[in-house]
Amino acid sequence: QEVGGYALGRILPLLLVVITLLGAFYPAIDLAAGEKERGTLETLLTAPVPARAIVTGKFATVALIGVVAAVLNLGSMLLTFQTGMLQITDLIGLEVSLPFRSILVIFLTLIPLAVLFGSVFLGLAVRSGSFKEAQNSLTPIYMLVLIPAMLPAFPGIDFGPLLAITPVAGVSFFFRDVMGGDASWALGTMVLASTTLYALVGLGFAASVFGSERVLFGAGESDVPRGSWLERL
Repeated sequence: QEVGGYALGRILPLLLVVITLLGAFYPAIDLAAGEKERGTLETLLTAPVPARAIVTGKFATVALIGVVAAVLNLGSMLLTFQTGMLQITDLIGLEVSLPFRSILVIFLTLIPLAVLFGSVFLGLAVRSGSFKEAQNSLTPIYMLVLIPAMLPAFPGIDFGPLLAITPVAGVSFFFRDVMGGDASWALGTMVLASTTLYALVGLGFAASVFGSERVLFGAGESDVPRGSWLERL
């Protein structure tokens, strides 16, 4: 059981973070730069609905898709380990499972992470003039997220308060410990609190961008600098 939890803790955290990121990546681009490119964003914002409600709906949509994608991926991975065609876990005597409490904790932690990804992606994508341009601009963010998400896969890295408050890395390490059955709930509280704080900052950033008429109605003009990926970042 311990070895099975160890195996889960080295594989699933990275997959959960990546799937949550990808779940928010393309919807954010389509709901921001995609609408600007199609010319529907202006029509939407002139509807008899408060602009804040429209922006909130976009945030909620992107975050919800990210969470649902991560939860479905978690369920499919558990089913693969437990009822896979080759039954590898039974052959080598591993018990790979997660109690309901651990699944609930992981789900609750994924919510602010999805909000963080969704808000940052929306805030950056709306500054682009087309779907393709937004995709190119957000790809470096995707690559940067992979680095802290991969850290739990390497042995010998202790999970402490500094890592707990590090964006993405804290979530990955906390998931690893939860799946291994030796999670520190004090560190978990720090992870949840810091991720929620980062998500609120991301929401504030995205809301300020959506509140800028120069960005929203720039007639296709992009505020993303031209040049290398480092300059755009």
